[in-house]
Amino acid sequence: MKKGNALQNTFASTAGMICDGAKTSCALKAAMGTSTAISNALLALDGVVVPGADGIVSGSIKGTIGNLGYLVTNGMGAVDKSLIDILSGRSISVPLT
Repeated sequence: MKKGNALQNTFASTAGMICDGAKTSCALKAAMGTSTAISNALLALDGVVVPGADGIVSGSIKGTIGNLGYLVTNGMGAVDKSLIDILSGRSISVPLT
């Protein structure tokens, strides 16, 4: 159960991370993912877990993985196109207010 809780915590805290095609940021994301996984494993050992139905997290690890699969299958198309536009220099910057 504690392994599942560690996975639930890690999926909850990294679900919004995307690959943006950059080399340096990939290494940073890998390091952050490793650090996050260790922190979440320690939290799970202390009984801390993101509750089911909290964001992408389901009541089970299988349900959470299913939610991630749904997000990737149905939600990433627009993200992929936007990233390609940015990386190819075709994007229009949105001014910060």
